[in-house]
Amino acid sequence: MIRQAAAQLAELADANARGVVREEVIVPGRTPDDPSVRCLLYKPQDLSELAGAYLHLHGGGYILGSPEGSDLHNIQLAASLGIVIISV
Repeated sequence: MIRQAAAQLAELADANARGVVREEVIVPGRTPDDPSVRCLLYKPQDLSELAGAYLHLHGGGYILGSPEGSDLHNIQLAASLGIVIISV
């Protein structure tokens, strides 16, 4: 409940203005009983060659936080380094 409220409060930055595509992706659990995980994926729009990738895990002890909490920072990293970022 707290995580959902935090996600709703986070305002997303304009990724397109920085040349980044942001999309929501759902990563399925390993088994049908495992929960799926919602993530945000950031990719430079002019991605012709992958320079690297970054897995962003926010803090919060499995109670607080959401992928949206570091949205602007992840956009800036993807734009300036030309990397793909997935934020869990």
